[in-house]
Amino acid sequence: MREVSTGARGFAVVALALLTTVGGCFIDAEGVTKGPPPCNQLDDCPDPGPCAERVCVDGFCVPDAVADGLLGAQIAGDCETISCLGGEQQLTPDESDSDDGRSCTADSCTDSGPVHEPLPEGSECMIGTVTGECSSDGDCLIECSDAAPCPDADPCLTPACVDQLCEYSPVSGEPVSPVPDSVDGDCRRPFCAAGVLDTTEDDTDLPPDDGLECTTSVCTGGEPMQMNVAAGMPCGVDLVCDGNGSCDGCTNNAQCGDPVDCTTPTCDAAAECMNVYASVGTTCSTGFCKAGGACVQCVTPMNCGLATECSSPTCVADTCGTQMVAAGQPCLTTTTNVCNAAGACVECVVPSDCPAVSDCIASYTCSAAGMCIPALDPVGTACATGFCDATGSCVECTQPSHCTSPDVCCMGACKSPPC
Repeated sequence: MREVSTGARGFAVVALALLTTVGGCFIDAEGVTKGPPPCNQLDDCPDPGPCAERVCVDGFCVPDAVADGLLGAQIAGDCETISCLGGEQQLTPDESDSDDGRSCTADSCTDSGPVHEPLPEGSECMIGTVTGECSSDGDCLIECSDAAPCPDADPCLTPACVDQLCEYSPVSGEPVSPVPDSVDGDCRRPFCAAGVLDTTEDDTDLPPDDGLECTTSVCTGGEPMQMNVAAGMPCGVDLVCDGNGSCDGCTNNAQCGDPVDCTTPTCDAAAECMNVYASVGTTCSTGFCKAGGACVQCVTPMNCGLATECSSPTCVADTCGTQMVAAGQPCLTTTTNVCNAAGACVECVVPSDCPAVSDCIASYTCSAAGMCIPALDPVGTACATGFCDATGSCVECTQPSHCTSPDVCCMGACKSPPC
């Protein structure tokens, strides 16, 4: 961010009198400002919004655009992506951004915006790892008492029992319960950001040794690095470090150290020890080799397993994860069913996912387990080809009076006796 002040008040007075344009800005005879407002310091400039920074140049406010791309702060479930382009905020429709983070709503994007329809009252729901029941207005209710306090639902949520219902408050900072470090040696540790588990810098979580004596593992600003040992330090067998990470004067590979995961110390033609790295994707002790010789959990999503009906593997920051298909989207192969956002393929998430009503089936409800439950018309109700039976089918008869004597009703059809 730059700050430049003219410090020349006399020049500004002359400019006003002559209506001379300065940096595309002038003030007319009525005192109406045209173009950028004048300034002596940054605080004189109006807030240009999230896609630019205040800058005072030659006595005028000229906003400095931030780099184009996504803004860090996104609103979950608003069906839009917020980004910057040329210093201006842009809103782009995003149908994948429908989840409002509440397990008691069926989320979707429409032409008029996001829709978060409450699931049927009593549906099963989850807050973190704790199961509850949905209220009629889409809240997930978990009962509690002095004898049965609220269980821990998530390391970034603080539980409290209020009026016999659990309330979970988002945490920013250290997790409220222990969280294992998913990637050892990545210079980061688990950390909560407004109730969401993330990571933060940890310069004590040193990366693994690269196998060379003339380098040392360090963390710099949350990034793992290999720093060169000072020139003259002993290394190998009667060798010394050159200050550039190499061990000088070798005659064979054994002088350069022992091989480790993904890295083989080698004596090159210049009599210097160097690292020869395994090909990317080669298996190693804890996963697969990546560029530069580190052994990590994954280098591509294929290292993390196969896709299922409602989920696909991901590889982010060398760590395996799972991307769930959004609730209500068709399952991968069983396309007549839908995904429930928890990775399961079910018959329904909301009643509208169920088959159309028909003769003898008045409506459907969607159970907490994702099954379509039909509401059947009473047995004997007239239907297109006869009468409704106890299974919701339209049959020729359900009782003897539906048949013409001497026929009798036999398994839904009028037949001559005996059946």
